[in-house]
Amino acid sequence: MEELWEKFKVNTGLQRLLIFALLIFVLYLVRSMIDLILLTFIFTFLITRLEKVILRWVKVPRKLIVIVLYILIVIFLYFAFTHYLPIIIGQIVSTFNGVMKFYNNPGNNDFIKYVMSLFNDSNVKAYINSGLKFIIGSLSGIGSIGISFFMALILSLFFSLEQERVVHFSSKFLTSKIGPVFREIAYFGKKFVGTFGVVLEAQFLIAIVNTVLTTIALIAMGFPQVLTLSTMVFLLGLFPLPV
Repeated sequence: MEELWEKFKVNTGLQRLLIFALLIFVLYLVRSMIDLILLTFIFTFLITRLEKVILRWVKVPRKLIVIVLYILIVIFLYFAFTHYLPIIIGQIVSTFNGVMKFYNNPGNNDFIKYVMSLFNDSNVKAYINSGLKFIIGSLSGIGSIGISFFMALILSLFFSLEQERVVHFSSKFLTSKIGPVFREIAYFGKKFVGTFGVVLEAQFLIAIVNTVLTTIALIAMGFPQVLTLSTMVFLLGLFPLPV
């Protein structure tokens, strides 16, 4: 047994292959919690990056920055749910009613009538109904998503506050008897952060900049329901569709 273990420690390729398979198996076992794990990673990663940016310009204790950032997040969520969410819902309803009113009464313009006839031929109403059913079905899971969101926020707060202790505790596994296993896990973790994390950060910044510029343009052009359109731009910017 010891001889096999020594050969395993020497064969790096085999180690990574087996440990990668083990990680996939573990993720499969905890697939019901994958949203919580992913949200916790996203919050922790973004807060850590923002914290490092602030520390470049302001020399204050790191934990103080973390606490202030999470307080700002809580304040933002409070105003978002108590003030802006009802406005957005009202604007969504108004936008939907306006679209349906235009669809049912397109007017006397020949071009618009031609376009609407194409819509009727393509059975757009059936697609709209199926889309509404999908949205209603998705809304039924908002409660569980909200709980996962809240728990991920709390877990990321604890991790951010105790980052030094967590890193110090985790580093002890690297020098233990099963150190080779944890070194490979750390290797995959660094690869994951270096790829998905960087893409996430870039996509988040792109979505913010795109939303700000689009909102300014919409306000300048006098568009109604700006909050709804800006929210759609931000959410769709976070999840770009493939071309």
